[in-house]
Amino acid sequence: MEYDIIVPLEESKIAMRELWKDTFDDTDSYLDIFFNNYFTPRLCRCAMRESSLAAMLLGVSYDFCSELGRLRGLYLCGLSTRSEYRKQGLMSRLIEDIIDDAEKSGEFDFVFLIPADDHLREYYKKFGFYDSSDIERMMVSREIYESLRRISSTPDYALCDDIRIISDTEELKDLMRSRCGNQESLLTICRKYESTYHRNPGDISITHTHSDWAILLEEKIESGGVLIMRTPGSNADATVMMIQEDGEVIQLGGKRSDMSKLLADIICKKCDDTQISSADIASAHVPIICRREKYGMVRFLPRFWQKSQGFENRIFESASTIPQKFAKMNFEEKSKILAQFFSRYLHFRLMLD
Repeated sequence: MEYDIIVPLEESKIAMRELWKDTFDDTDSYLDIFFNNYFTPRLCRCAMRESSLAAMLLGVSYDFCSELGRLRGLYLCGLSTRSEYRKQGLMSRLIEDIIDDAEKSGEFDFVFLIPADDHLREYYKKFGFYDSSDIERMMVSREIYESLRRISSTPDYALCDDIRIISDTEELKDLMRSRCGNQESLLTICRKYESTYHRNPGDISITHTHSDWAILLEEKIESGGVLIMRTPGSNADATVMMIQEDGEVIQLGGKRSDMSKLLADIICKKCDDTQISSADIASAHVPIICRREKYGMVRFLPRFWQKSQGFENRIFESASTIPQKFAKMNFEEKSKILAQFFSRYLHFRLMLD
């Protein structure tokens, strides 16, 4: 069969959205958020069979900060092929085309993606992607999530001292823009948290714009999360978290050590919930289970290596590699070794999943 690899037009968004939903089963509200804010045709690729969309991938541009200065990454997402067109090499052609274009444009320092499973992780390695980061997921029990939803929906419950729990979608959206008691808006608190987050030397961290944060918060709100926050005062950091329906805890502000204490203060004092066993709740804390998972993969592009040349000696002293050997290597050998090094020491802190 003959296929055309094209850059989609704006009107292609409808067909691409349908393929995304068929493949990933995301909600309409999530798709509205993504396609209304992040759809950039020139960063996308489609495989067309006559007038039919057979496969696609979408790219989103993000800025990062690092020791090398500001970097730009191209995030690949929505990689999908219709079932009747699979196993014909279409996705390989799309990935190779977008990487080739990213290299030639000189606009990006790296391309990155987040595989859905280990099978796809192995698949992406043949295109020069390497494991580059882990993610630490924080979880609470389903019973605790349900209890927090019940507390938040109690008619006479709104504010308790400096603690607030909200699950109403419209109220949460208002909170994004208005003051949170003695604090600034939820949006401002999250941006402050990101800007003051401790980074280890060598880390590459995403830089969210004001608009990014608004979109990310809206997506979490639409997905049915419960917001829990303690706002002690305008001069103190607020403790803010969003608990998703599956029990995942999304840290949005403050110190991690304060989160389990805040949950216990809410549940022990405000809920006579017999569905939660005494083993789940202690007087001092609610257990937050942390598990580490493989997360992002990256392929560095020539512009990144140009920026990192001045860092070669320091990098290889750390990696116990002799710098003189590096000078004799060709570009592909350098790329492989550096990518392996960075896969161990650089961490993409992404909020997208």
